[in-house]
Amino acid sequence: MVYIICFILTPLFTYLADKQFEKGNKINGLLFMFLALLIPSLVAGFRATNVGRDSGAYVTPAINNALSMDFKTYMQSPINFDGYLEAGYRILIYGLAHISSSTNFSMFILQFLTILFVSLFAYKNRNKMNMTFVMIIYMLLWYCMSFTFMRQSLAIAIILYSTTFFEKKQFFKTLLLYLLAISIHIVSVVSIIIYGLMFISQSNLSIKKKKIIYFLYFVLLVISTLCFEQIVYFFTNIISILPDKYYAYTQFYSPKQTYSQLSDLTLRIFFIIAALFYMKFANKEKSKIDSSIILLLLLTDLALFLISYKIVNVSRIGFYYLYLGLFYLIPNVSNAFTDCKKTRFLISILCIIVMLGWWTWKFPIRNWCETFPYHSDIIKFLQ
Repeated sequence: MVYIICFILTPLFTYLADKQFEKGNKINGLLFMFLALLIPSLVAGFRATNVGRDSGAYVTPAINNALSMDFKTYMQSPINFDGYLEAGYRILIYGLAHISSSTNFSMFILQFLTILFVSLFAYKNRNKMNMTFVMIIYMLLWYCMSFTFMRQSLAIAIILYSTTFFEKKQFFKTLLLYLLAISIHIVSVVSIIIYGLMFISQSNLSIKKKKIIYFLYFVLLVISTLCFEQIVYFFTNIISILPDKYYAYTQFYSPKQTYSQLSDLTLRIFFIIAALFYMKFANKEKSKIDSSIILLLLLTDLALFLISYKIVNVSRIGFYYLYLGLFYLIPNVSNAFTDCKKTRFLISILCIIVMLGWWTWKFPIRNWCETFPYHSDIIKFLQ
């Protein structure tokens, strides 16, 4: 029940904040926005420390080390069985641990910072996307996953926010945020491709040349997906450029396929179909997002997800592309289909129903990564 209330109130307060911003009441808008951020952050912070697997691997051990070691020793010591943790995340936890030794406090701040950057992204782009839809997407597709992917969720949120500066050609601020994201989670380096796609989209190249570049990128995606094992073999065995600690990610084996993975694949295919529909029928003059970029972002995520059928953990790289693609797609429907209210309503509601169904299956029923703490008798029966 707590989660249902949280999922209702967060978009509701975001909607009220958006209306206040439209009226020019910035103070009231910021107040409603703060409530929208505070509620899910409190729920995430006060959850049991065993809800979400990474809390026991990356938060509690880091806090214990921070309290028992001096700063230099802490930065050089292994945190858990993996040993390596990025410097930015280490420094953040070190500071939080010396404010409060409670694991719940650190989980609260990690969630608050994550949703803060997402809301800043939505606020900065409110002229071309619906802030309420951004928060709905976050709560249904991202929020529960952030209980486990705490470091990466924060890094992805920072990358999303950085794109608002990249679009305005404020490259120094973009670089600072990019480096900050990498210092939180090293996988953020892959987002450089996002900047490249955005650069091509905003360039003065002719539409024909842009289409050629987009097509070549698509071909590269297909080749990379089909020949990923051979490509990795080439770089790790012929041109040994990867540090030893990353070799584990190049060991190929087929992960056990699950119903949850099938639902993830179905969800991605649905959104790609929605993106194709968007490209075909949206009013390109009123749409403020390059529809080709949306499709390529979602296809990149799909490619990385398909690669995960051979090697574990690759699919999480796609989150950088998936969330940005969806934030550009669904919240922008209201602009692109302004002249067709029925179509706009149908697409929006259908997307929400699909996301809600996916959330119900993945978390309350399947309990992905032990993320959902509450189980009624009905849910236990379904499991």
